[in-house]
Amino acid sequence: MVAGDTRGALAVADTAIARAARVGHRRAEMVGHHAAFFCRHALMDFEGVFRHAEAALTLAQQLGARRFETEALVFLAELHRLGGRRAEALANAEEAVKISRETSIAFLGPFALGALASANDDPTARRAALKEGEELLRAGAVSRNHLLFPRDAIEVYLEASDWEGVEQSAARLAQYTGREPLPFADFYIARGRALAAFGRGQWNIAELERVRDEGERLGVRVALPGIETAINQLRG
Repeated sequence: MVAGDTRGALAVADTAIARAARVGHRRAEMVGHHAAFFCRHALMDFEGVFRHAEAALTLAQQLGARRFETEALVFLAELHRLGGRRAEALANAEEAVKISRETSIAFLGPFALGALASANDDPTARRAALKEGEELLRAGAVSRNHLLFPRDAIEVYLEASDWEGVEQSAARLAQYTGREPLPFADFYIARGRALAAFGRGQWNIAELERVRDEGERLGVRVALPGIETAINQLRG
């Protein structure tokens, strides 16, 4: 997926889930649901994505793998947020952060804090969550956090019209992937910068259209509505 083939990754994830379930390898099945969630979420297949979040949480609880409960709770928080259920999203995100603190904060702590910032309506709480997530990245969190937290931080800063915050998060992601660029990261960097420029009145419809087309090619449709809105406003 991070290499730019969300649809291909989803096919692999679905196969992994089926094969792991057939042989009773619950940990592999759980991780397969994690991968399938990311893919279906990116593709905006919300009809199918909820079952992956629920299955991942159930399997983590059955295995007693509490740090993986964090991941599933972040998934549920995101789905509630997208559905406009802010209270449920916040409750799931807070529980995810709590479990992360009790297990291994470096494992998924920044990812959970990004969800907490996304779900929170309190600007002070949002800033605190983002600040802690950034500090954990500097301290050496597990690599997936360095991709997922900046992606989510960019979105939080865009919603707050904090263009400097967007630019800083995009720069951190660019620095982290500089030696080994990834289509996933490059897309979110370009998307953040293009929308921040639009927010500042520095309009570039060609760049917005390029980012939109690249997101569609990669299968990251969940990130395209904001781009489409900006393009339509400029055309209007």
